[in-house]
Amino acid sequence: MDNCKVVCITGTPGVGKTTISKLLNEKLLKKGFKSKLFFINEIAINHDLTLGYDEEKGFNVVDINKLNKKFSEIMADENTENEIAIVDGHLSHFCSRCDKVIVLRVKPDILKNRLIKRNYSDNKIKDNLESEVLAICSYEANEFHKGKVNELDTSDLKVSQILEICMDIIQGKTYMSIGNIDFMDYFLKDNQQI
Repeated sequence: MDNCKVVCITGTPGVGKTTISKLLNEKLLKKGFKSKLFFINEIAINHDLTLGYDEEKGFNVVDINKLNKKFSEIMADENTENEIAIVDGHLSHFCSRCDKVIVLRVKPDILKNRLIKRNYSDNKIKDNLESEVLAICSYEANEFHKGKVNELDTSDLKVSQILEICMDIIQGKTYMSIGNIDFMDYFLKDNQQI
């Protein structure tokens, strides 16, 4: 794990980033690793790195450049020798300080149900489903971190399986290249509406 100090867990809202990030951090700690969990959205809000609130889409607009700078400062201030930082959030892949990026993906039908349970507006559900189908987080992560991005379809996996795969990615035992997950058929279903 010498080459893997900062692991960014990203993906469309609702894919399970926070659940996996928390459990992964716990697993690393239990295995004797010095691990610390960071929530990128909290960093953005707590350090006033938002540009305002988009009423139509229902989310805070974050200044990505300032967020990246602030996260780099936080990592420089932390005692990170022999530590692993798990960075949770759908904006984490914009941070330049990532050694590995894991993009969690999930089938749109599953995602839609999760977002409905969160009481997301119809517009916000539609935007997030489109982002998932078009692999926006994977694309963006690859633009920033070519060769460091892993893409994992969690749709049919148990949490324990997801954690084991993430551990293997962190330890360099496996690499899950992007571009192998295709949810475009979701758009092609008869009478399917996002």
